[in-house]
Amino acid sequence: MPRAFVLGSPIRHSLSPVLHRAAYASLGLTDWTYDAADVDEAGFPAFVAGLGADVRGLSLTMPLKQVAFTVASLVSERARLAGAINTLVRRADGGWDADNTDIAGIVAALGGATSLSVRWRDEAEAPGQETRPSVAERRSGRDCPSASASPRHFPDSSPFAPNASHNRVASWRANSGAADSPSGVILGAGATARSALIALRELGCRRVTVCARNPEKAWASLGELAGGLDVELTVRDLAGWPGVAAGLVVSTLPVAGALGAAEVLRGSGTGPGCVRGCGPGGGVVVLDVVYAGWPTPLARAAEAVGAEVVSGLDMLVHQAVEQVQLMTGFRPDAGVLLKEGWAELSRRAALGD
Repeated sequence: MPRAFVLGSPIRHSLSPVLHRAAYASLGLTDWTYDAADVDEAGFPAFVAGLGADVRGLSLTMPLKQVAFTVASLVSERARLAGAINTLVRRADGGWDADNTDIAGIVAALGGATSLSVRWRDEAEAPGQETRPSVAERRSGRDCPSASASPRHFPDSSPFAPNASHNRVASWRANSGAADSPSGVILGAGATARSALIALRELGCRRVTVCARNPEKAWASLGELAGGLDVELTVRDLAGWPGVAAGLVVSTLPVAGALGAAEVLRGSGTGPGCVRGCGPGGGVVVLDVVYAGWPTPLARAAEAVGAEVVSGLDMLVHQAVEQVQLMTGFRPDAGVLLKEGWAELSRRAALGD
């Protein structure tokens, strides 16, 4: 019986088991199991060494995204650039291929035609209109990409390059006159900010501003990476973020930090720079990676000034889709996972959990 796990510490509130189990059910993978295990950095090597061959994949959350490099046999270029691994896939020789699906999650969440969150809520109001492909149709999808393949990061070669399918990016360009490339803003400079920088570059951003409480730390963390990605990086204090003119904003801040960013936005008396400059329909897209307690204070503040807001659950769902495909060889419908994710978040909110 094939097994997979999500590892981290603490792990109790992880949504990954809900999402992956929903994927298995929708794909007809009834023999697969997916569970959570509380594992810290000190216990990680021994835990992985003790896993049997039936464990086909591991999803990793904090604080394991760096220590995972110690057990990886082959590391994807995305994971290497990000300096973080969130996915380990069992190799035929018993080792582990390592990848980072957070980047694909951010790209898909920002580049989608509409927020999956909004689309699912619309479908929930008209359940009779929803159709789902059969198991046979889902299993006939494209093969799982090899974990050893070299991921591609730039618009002329990336599978996530700006094109007709990236309607948010195309719409922003059309409304703002930014024909060459959109600009991006990242709030925060932690580990997720590196994935966000790579994702923004894949979406065509050549100019990115990082707004953080400690600009020196932000430059030390992201400066070299930006140079390697051919991105013009500017670093500013977090308090100045509403004044930055950009089409795409990714907040990688934890709950407390995002609350501060929301207060700054409300206190500015105006919206982010692009909202001011582009007018109705041409404003900024804001992705808040926080998904619990939605809409977050930052999401509310951004929406109030005309921004299009994307939930962190969209990112989580899209990265989970990539993980399931890497581990099982089959690609689930993101909408199925999102529906189950929202249901679980609603259940937790009702219980005060």
